[in-house]
Amino acid sequence: MAIKKILILGHSGFIGQAMMSDLAANAPGVEAVGLSYPDVDFSKREDWDKVAAHFNEETAVVFLAAVKRQVGDNRESFARNMDMIYHLAEAVENNPVGKLVFYSSTAVYGEDVQHPDITEETGVQPTSFYGLCKFTAERVLLKACDPKRLVCLRPPTAYGGGDLPQYGPSGFTHKSVTGETIVLWGDGEEKREFVYIDDLVAVTRLVIGSDFSGVLNVCAGKSYTFRDVLKCVAGLPTGLPPLDQRERTKDKVDNYFDNTLFRETFPDFAFTPLEEGILKTYEAKRAALSPTS
Repeated sequence: MAIKKILILGHSGFIGQAMMSDLAANAPGVEAVGLSYPDVDFSKREDWDKVAAHFNEETAVVFLAAVKRQVGDNRESFARNMDMIYHLAEAVENNPVGKLVFYSSTAVYGEDVQHPDITEETGVQPTSFYGLCKFTAERVLLKACDPKRLVCLRPPTAYGGGDLPQYGPSGFTHKSVTGETIVLWGDGEEKREFVYIDDLVAVTRLVIGSDFSGVLNVCAGKSYTFRDVLKCVAGLPTGLPPLDQRERTKDKVDNYFDNTLFRETFPDFAFTPLEEGILKTYEAKRAALSPTS
């Protein structure tokens, strides 16, 4: 059955706003609806009647809502996030949807765990409440939803112009624009994969329109160091601001991804190279911070 509506739960955040814009430009004929806190508190059962009113087999639901790690990686955040998942599971069990796309995270593999090459078959070893919640949510939803209609996306760190100035491409670019000092932990040589926001939302749209179900790492299979990110920032018109290099507080862990499943699923999809993504992030941040914007 064709999808006629895409419901974004948590549409007011970084990814949600980008997704709503992407759907408006690239999904003609499909109604895009967004719901977010404080209009809806997804952790409260009484608020779910207005959410479930949109559920039917011609609707795809993308679940982005969560208490972010920046608020605190603790039991309280875990409990509130799981409340949201329990209510989502109940709603989708009682009112099946055409497709449910749950935004999980590569944190399920363990932020502090060294893996040689991460695939969708790599054993999960979450080392944070955030990662533990994401994997638990995947399993709960698998029990509540038709497996053929469930997709669990596991993206690495996303970056882009609308992102908070967090550590990595978004934060380093933001500080290039503002001239603030960049704090670099350790030697900056640990390997990470980053995904540009436009790529992430485009993949979500492709997943909704495909027959794919199951777990998918949204990755290009290309890891960069934080020093690589700094080199890209140094090439921006505003250049590299001062660095404050500090001693690492955790063991060095590298992340490498094997994106075989992604390439088999979407062979024609091309990810944005880091240098290009950082330039686009810079342009968006300059526009947002401009006094005339």
